[in-house]
Amino acid sequence: MDVKHPIPPIPSGFEQLTVSSTETPATLTIPTGTRYALMRVLDDDVRIRFDGTAPTSLTGFQLRFDDAQFFELTSRKQIDDFQVVRDNLSSASAILLVLYY
Repeated sequence: MDVKHPIPPIPSGFEQLTVSSTETPATLTIPTGTRYALMRVLDDDVRIRFDGTAPTSLTGFQLRFDDAQFFELTSRKQIDDFQVVRDNLSSASAILLVLYY
């Protein structure tokens, strides 16, 4: 995904979130002033929701680690409501890299 901004944003933080093989959703630790997040998943697929509802290993938007794609959250509301779980609960943990702006 080619992200274009009229003025390059200034990063406000970085997080490497381990998404373990449980049905309990993980949430973000959001730096003060954050309004945008760019993320990428490593090691295994995850499922996300950013509407305040918890994803499960079978429901939610799937992010595939082997696609090497970035995913954007474009509002503070989406970032606040973000939750993530592993897509395949039988394998090792996944890693979610998050760059905050």
